[in-house]
Amino acid sequence: MEIRAVIKSILVLVFYPVRLVFSIPLRNLIRKIYSSKKTLKHDIVPDLRTQLLNPLHQIFVGKLPNNFKIYNNQIDFSSDGGVMSVQAYYVGEVEYHQIKYLVSNHINNGMVFIDVGGHHGAFTTIVGYELNKRKFGGEIHVFEPSDENIDFLKRNIKSNSVEDKVSIIKAAVGATSEEGLFVKSTDNSCNWATTELLVEEKDLHSEKVKIISLDDYCQNFEKLDLIKMDIQGGELKALKGAKKIIQKFSPIIFVEIVDYEETSKETKAFLKSINYSINYLNERGELVPENSKDIFISWDVIAIPMIQ
Repeated sequence: MEIRAVIKSILVLVFYPVRLVFSIPLRNLIRKIYSSKKTLKHDIVPDLRTQLLNPLHQIFVGKLPNNFKIYNNQIDFSSDGGVMSVQAYYVGEVEYHQIKYLVSNHINNGMVFIDVGGHHGAFTTIVGYELNKRKFGGEIHVFEPSDENIDFLKRNIKSNSVEDKVSIIKAAVGATSEEGLFVKSTDNSCNWATTELLVEEKDLHSEKVKIISLDDYCQNFEKLDLIKMDIQGGELKALKGAKKIIQKFSPIIFVEIVDYEETSKETKAFLKSINYSINYLNERGELVPENSKDIFISWDVIAIPMIQ
């Protein structure tokens, strides 16, 4: 990885004069090419198209516009500082396969949606937009511990007029309600929370953060339809801290479970122990079973309550 970073730095310097003159036309050309297909396979083993995108951006462009359109040009979006931001701009979509499935199947009048790891608010904003578009009521509770990400989140909620649907909770989500550490990565879509006392990883910064369990937060809820959870390996703890409300309301759960992480098997086992089936999505945003050859992204799990 270090050799690749050095090569990338050298190429950035070599092509810097080109960037000064042609960055905007090149940026528009790359976006035109990448937006011709709505999906991007950013998996454990990404395809060549995905691998090339970030280097192309860094070498020939370097900076995104402050605002751009996503979701078939229906959503005004601000995002910067990470690979997700680059993908959102050039493709014009965020997690298209998941969004397609969610919007096609789970936007209901009065729905209650919890977005754990809201980042810059793509899921939150799109769900709010769809509720307004259909003249539906609903509630979105979005958890995000990063001040930087919350700034983007607030901007996107406001620019798409969904403030009345969204509650922002500045906190991480875990197994219990306590104080912990929020660890900042160089990529703002890869931050995470921990209760460990020391963080020794190179080039990382940590700060104190409030951690809340969903069982505590949702104890007065009357319904819960859907949970989306993407918190960089903290999903198992967060699910354990939501066991009561999951068993009470049986929400659909979108959860990232990366197979190479130590907790992946335990996370799937936990979901099955509370009578949930493990499913995935194909590239078209259609539900497929755990053993399907058509799984598009290997870590994007759709957990569905089994009929008892």
